[in-house]
Amino acid sequence: MPVMAEHPRSILAINAASFGRSLALLPALRALRHAFPKTRITAAVTRGIMDLLSSTEMVDEAIDLGVIPASKGGALSKFSRFIKLARRSRRADFDLVMDFSPGAETQLLARVFLNARVIASAAGPSFIDSLFGRTARQTGKEYAGMLSRLGIKLGDESVGMELSEEDHARFEQLLARKGSRGGEPIVILHSEMGDSHRRWPIERMGDLAVRLSLMPGARVVAMDEPHTRLFTDSINAFLPRGAIRLPSPQGKDFFAAIARASLLVTDDRGVAGAASEMATPVLEVAESGSRSQATTHRIIEGASRTRITVDEVYEAACEMLQSNRSSVLFER
Repeated sequence: MPVMAEHPRSILAINAASFGRSLALLPALRALRHAFPKTRITAAVTRGIMDLLSSTEMVDEAIDLGVIPASKGGALSKFSRFIKLARRSRRADFDLVMDFSPGAETQLLARVFLNARVIASAAGPSFIDSLFGRTARQTGKEYAGMLSRLGIKLGDESVGMELSEEDHARFEQLLARKGSRGGEPIVILHSEMGDSHRRWPIERMGDLAVRLSLMPGARVVAMDEPHTRLFTDSINAFLPRGAIRLPSPQGKDFFAAIARASLLVTDDRGVAGAASEMATPVLEVAESGSRSQATTHRIIEGASRTRITVDEVYEAACEMLQSNRSSVLFER
């Protein structure tokens, strides 16, 4: 049974998660807007997601939570987010707060400071656990469960990224300024810069960059999440000569780069899924799971990412590049 008998007048949707993990919020917001076209929807999200929402009508207002790492940061970052949220939302009259990525700071705001009904992801940690930094990775399935409590069905879980000709042209101009000759295969390396024990080791990503740069005509690009430079700063010392660094991209530029790529290598599950939707060949370095693979989305799995070798990823990357050497790939 829905938690509210009538349509809410105003909803605050909070997602204090990193960029890749927040991408699943976009189809959830799209479903909310479709179900409640007259409801005022405010989204408190990471800066990269704000970029993507700016050209849509899914929300009426967005609150910038800044850049949030995959680990969600320390106590100081949580306190800063709490203060920002409290200041921006204290005068608003929200009927409903939807906490898509519960943490100590968001639960405290939603349950104590705002006089509204609260729907939080069932997969999130308890309030006590969140105080100690324990988190859970949210997925479209958890978001669908939250929406179902409002009587909304999440039928389309795709990110639904739309890029303009200007977005594509802007990225091509950026490549040219960085030394690209144009038309060459682009291999993008990207990492979710969270806890070091969860991501693929940066020195292995650098070793992979060196090996891939030796392939005839290939251009290696190291790209950060929107509005960050943690990855490119970390991998810079390992990059081969001629590699391109793309620090601090805008949200649309991030996806324009992926759309242009001949291959994306990443350990970020959310980004890998969005790239696969765009028909970009993806090689995902992942912890063991039960997800299915596709021709253009290959997953190299290990009990942990640190157990996956450079040889495994390099061989898979070469196979994907060779199998996709076609006019459809290189003329994109």
